[in-house]
Amino acid sequence: MDSQQNQQSQQHNSGDNSSANQHHEDIVIDQELYKQQLEFIKKEAEGDSPLIGDLQSLDVLEKEFENNMAFLQKIFILKDTYPQVRRVRRDGSCFYRSYLFQIFEHIVSFKDTDLQNKIIEIIKQSKEDLKKVGYEEMVLDDFYDPMIEKLELLTKPEFSHNELMSIFIEKYISDSLVMYLRFMTSGYLKMNAALFENYIDNGMTIEKFCACEVDPIDKEADQIPIMALISYLNVPIKIIYLDSNINKVNPDIIILPEGTDESKVFVTLLYRPGHYDIVYRK
Repeated sequence: MDSQQNQQSQQHNSGDNSSANQHHEDIVIDQELYKQQLEFIKKEAEGDSPLIGDLQSLDVLEKEFENNMAFLQKIFILKDTYPQVRRVRRDGSCFYRSYLFQIFEHIVSFKDTDLQNKIIEIIKQSKEDLKKVGYEEMVLDDFYDPMIEKLELLTKPEFSHNELMSIFIEKYISDSLVMYLRFMTSGYLKMNAALFENYIDNGMTIEKFCACEVDPIDKEADQIPIMALISYLNVPIKIIYLDSNINKVNPDIIILPEGTDESKVFVTLLYRPGHYDIVYRK
């Protein structure tokens, strides 16, 4: 009996070890992909790739990851539901730029004045919020003014998708909008420090985290800034995650905040380690 129990215990431990080893391998591979994405960020930041690209078939990602079977099988399945992608420059601001672009695009496409007015009111209130947590009005205005100005244009009859694209591909304007989102993200974290400080590693204060991980224009957003921004703007998001697990065919899909009705989500981003692009349903 003892021998049988020992054998079963060894088999159980072997299974646990195998699972743990697979998990470790996935993490190592994702870290390597993350490093590759950082290299892409450096190259694209120095190059002339568009900040926001035109719509393309998801096939372009098959070519990009032709040597990565774990990604390829997930992209192949994804194409049935999300056949188009809009590439976003890998410059560290891809999340912020993608998120704001889809909000603007939704307002333009559906002439959604309710959403437009809601976002304008939140932005206007945010200026007062940011002043309370230490931002100087003179500094804010350089980024706040373009945000309000562009938002107010979106439902005008003559405003087109081409003009929307022009806003986001013109670097000075596009980066100004992104920078204001970063200020909002930092402001929300500082105003709600008690909600987030336990999730920050290395005992870093909220102020230090914002200064190092949110405010710099080339710092990509991890889960903490993402949760802060979508909570502030009250616009939920769907993230489709490509990971390196070869044994998992379907990509993970995350909707934030959790519990949000999927039918109410119009921002959909495709994430792989280190980068976000925008994807579109059929």
